[in-house]
Amino acid sequence: MVRDYSSVFDCLVVGSGISGLAASRRLVEAGFSVMVCDKSRGVGGRVASRRIEGAPFDHGAQFVTRRSAEFSKIVEDLLIEEVVIPWFGEAGKERYAGLPSMNQIAKTLAEGLDVKRGMRIENVRFCGDYWEVSSEAELVRSRSLLMTCPAPQALDLLKSEATEPSSCVLNTLSKIEYDKGIALMALLKEPFPVSDSGFLQYDDPEPIATVADTLKKRGLESPGVIIQSGPDFAERHFDSNPDTIIECLLDAYPRSKELKIVSTSLQKWRYAKRREHGISDSYSSDPSIMLWHAGDGYVAPKVEGAYLSGLRVAESVAAELELKLK
Repeated sequence: MVRDYSSVFDCLVVGSGISGLAASRRLVEAGFSVMVCDKSRGVGGRVASRRIEGAPFDHGAQFVTRRSAEFSKIVEDLLIEEVVIPWFGEAGKERYAGLPSMNQIAKTLAEGLDVKRGMRIENVRFCGDYWEVSSEAELVRSRSLLMTCPAPQALDLLKSEATEPSSCVLNTLSKIEYDKGIALMALLKEPFPVSDSGFLQYDDPEPIATVADTLKKRGLESPGVIIQSGPDFAERHFDSNPDTIIECLLDAYPRSKELKIVSTSLQKWRYAKRREHGISDSYSSDPSIMLWHAGDGYVAPKVEGAYLSGLRVAESVAAELELKLK
């Protein structure tokens, strides 16, 4: 049986990554009714973490930066709330780690929002005055639709939409492409010094792009390392057996024989990092059908870029909703 929400939301946000959460917070602060839906069980998108035998591992974004005034304000608030701590970097270029994990940043941004987890969108349809968005079990109506999922996923949904959406939006989405990525998390028996800072980024990102030391990162949990692959390695091995991937990544790490591994876990990201493109806008939109798309596909391919895209798209959505609701 499909649950049909009787009320019409002002905005339905597809995706509870950093961009979707930032936009939703801003719209709620402006007085609009917002529902956020996500196919995952949690929030945060690639600001993701899991536990291995109780120890937290960040298997997506390893840190956040603060280059803009808007995101600096958020980082300041998170520092006060002890949700982030300085990790490494010189003044003005600091990197901040989440406490007790990176995913706590997303959980904090999601507080107070109406987030529907585990809702996999199957169809979207513009009906003139509102959008109908449906999953296997639910039907939601909204005056506007903001998609913050990766562009290829948004493109697939919009292509199946009965009323052809703006070709401009579709053209923009088709230009946003992503590299795959694989993260190997290894819980260790004893501390392992990756580098002075605890983070190592290779000039040549193949086959390994970065290595992070979880103990150096926060100093509170069991020792461990996170090895993130380069895009070429991920493309070649994405469908390989997990044991094969683990063996290949460890073989590629020059100091792997020094690791006293207790347990391992893998995470594959189909949309790990967006490739460079010539898009200068912070989002794409067609206000004539109350449709927007935002995320780390714009501004910059990092957490701060996704947040800024979310803020800027929220301003556009809010302006159009105010006109529509007059």
